Amino acid sequence: MLITLATTRLLAGTPALTTSVFGHVFTETEPVVVKAAAPEVQQERLVDYDAREVATRPVADGQADFGTLPPGYYEAVAGEAKLPLVVVVDPAKRVPGESRLGTDNAMSWLVKPEQFDGVAEVLHRCGLGYVRERLSWGQVEPQPGTYEWGKYDQAADALHSQGIGIYQIFHSSPGWSRTDHDSRAVPDDLRVAYGWAKTLAEHWRGKVTAYEVWNEPDIGFFSHPASECAAFQKATYLGFKSVDPDLTVLGPSMAHGVCAFAEGLAENGIGGYLDAWNYHIYADPSAYAPHLQRWRGFLDQHGMDVPAWCTEAGDRVDGPDGVLTEASRRHQAAFLSRAFASA
Repeated sequence: MLITLATTRLLAGTPALTTSVFGHVFTETEPVVVKAAAPEVQQERLVDYDAREVATRPVADGQADFGTLPPGYYEAVAGEAKLPLVVVVDPAKRVPGESRLGTDNAMSWLVKPEQFDGVAEVLHRCGLGYVRERLSWGQVEPQPGTYEWGKYDQAADALHSQGIGIYQIFHSSPGWSRTDHDSRAVPDDLRVAYGWAKTLAEHWRGKVTAYEVWNEPDIGFFSHPASECAAFQKATYLGFKSVDPDLTVLGPSMAHGVCAFAEGLAENGIGGYLDAWNYHIYADPSAYAPHLQRWRGFLDQHGMDVPAWCTEAGDRVDGPDGVLTEASRRHQAAFLSRAFASA
């Protein structure tokens, strides 16, 4: 199950609570110690998901020690201040082998580089075995043949160090690759696309094991016809495979379901240049199975004997200023527990 980190918004004048564990995600072998910033805090309570009191501890030397706890969601409470925290199963207890759980991470875009190591550790603690990352081609290669890997290397290193598989995606072209500078279209010369894919495969060999070369071209991330998207897919597929035949190369991710753009990709021979079909769905988990069956019918119709990967799924939650409300956290937890099982 994916745990989404949330900070606590406190009322003015109330004592802040915190821990020394990144994201407040503990394992069941670690004592849960909650620090109180205000000296007037004399005790802290711990409540569970249903607001039932688990324990009360005195504050000594500015902190309360609740000891080790069974896996679950908790909140530390002191006056009006609340701190959400999570205890997860000891990773050493997990069934050996690759985890089937993954998340659309985008750490390189959404997280500060100084937090990469912490986020990667939280993903590992929560049992996530695979992440979908993000990449800007124009940032990495601002001029032809000049590479600035920067935060993307840092993110890859942090995730790889935790044994997390990385699936990388990009969905724009550098301005220099087209005379009209349209980043939502493929380079004027497809040999540039081939060379870019080859460079990626060489640079991250052994770290990134799957690539997607365009996100949701059917809803506006791509400005040209499906025939050009298919040509780009072919060029990059050949570039990736020239370096590492074992790399998994996904097709462009489809947002709309079976549609004219998907038909256009199939009619332009994309089926021989991908290892998995790639689609997204934002709906109740009860819709997952029928949606997949429609895609399987599409793949069978076009003779594509490949797996179908659902690489984005979710539901809307509200979080003013990026802080999830209590109602949103509860909705998200209920949604995720159904979504992963249904998927």
